[in-house]
Amino acid sequence: IKQCCDPTYGKLNFIDAMTKFLTSSEDRGGGTNSGGNSGAFDALGPILLKMCPYSAGQLATYEVAKSSLVPLLPFELGLDGLGGGTFASNLVCAALAAVVSSLVSQPGDSLFSEVS
Repeated sequence: IKQCCDPTYGKLNFIDAMTKFLTSSEDRGGGTNSGGNSGAFDALGPILLKMCPYSAGQLATYEVAKSSLVPLLPFELGLDGLGGGTFASNLVCAALAAVVSSLVSQPGDSLFSEVS
């Protein structure tokens, strides 16, 4: 995100860009100050506030959907009766988990975008 917001990153080589990334941290006035390693970790809190609910929501929703919805799905056994519909049931459960987890993590995503 820092590279998208700061156009000077594109003109730097890898070593200079990483040095700038690791040593700079934005203050709330829009300037840049020397902050040691805080430049790399100043968004760690918002990242965790975004990713922890996302991961927990995705895992929990997938597991609940798999255990409760799959017996209700008509295509679970597939056409051959050998479980050929497993891909379809995994797809339905994964899609449901993706929607729920993106909704759960939206406040953290907004905070992360604001901080970064």
